[in-house]
Amino acid sequence: AASDVYKRQIGFRVAGESGGDYTKVGIFAQRTGTDQGWNNLDLIFAYNTVANSGQVMVDDEKFRFMSTGRLGITSTSPSSALDVRGGLSVGHGIIQERAFFETGGSPSGTFNINVLTNGMVYRTDANMAGTFTINLRGDGSTTFNSLMDIGATSVYTFYAGSSNTSYVLQNFQIDGSNITEKWNGGSAPSAATGSGTDVYTFNIMKTADATFTVFATFSNFA
Repeated sequence: AASDVYKRQIGFRVAGESGGDYTKVGIFAQRTGTDQGWNNLDLIFAYNTVANSGQVMVDDEKFRFMSTGRLGITSTSPSSALDVRGGLSVGHGIIQERAFFETGGSPSGTFNINVLTNGMVYRTDANMAGTFTINLRGDGSTTFNSLMDIGATSVYTFYAGSSNTSYVLQNFQIDGSNITEKWNGGSAPSAATGSGTDVYTFNIMKTADATFTVFATFSNFA
């Protein structure tokens, strides 16, 4: 039936210490949902590590590749390109995020930050050309809300060249809606510094669907 969970398995048999071969590792191709097509087909890797004759089952899942291209490690419903549950350890080296460097002139007014193409760090060496409002979104057809899980946090940082104290942030928006930020020190900046680079940092917490608490800081580097 269209609503059935449909799966096929490749199993790997392992010899037990006390004799007997048992299928303890399996790769399952599983289709779920009501779609008669095959666009909901996930690849599931499962391990049964119990020292008995029990066979591996799809419920022994350790990680899965979804047909959407997402990978879940100990997550049966990955919500992003890589969804890891239970902790993540990284060896020596660096963890880096690509920043967006504005080269198209001095921004002003309300402008959209498309995080799917520009990321979560924005820098313009040119001085701001007027007061401005930042609208954070996925892109023109994707909401920022759809990219974040409830209970998740993220940080957006905006580096703005400053030569006029009047050219200060007016509003911070997510998907076109104004956010009432909680500012370090108790109040939003009333003026830019007029020199160097002003830095606005927004710590974003998603508390419910399309509901965000934002902790903001303002600083200057010259």
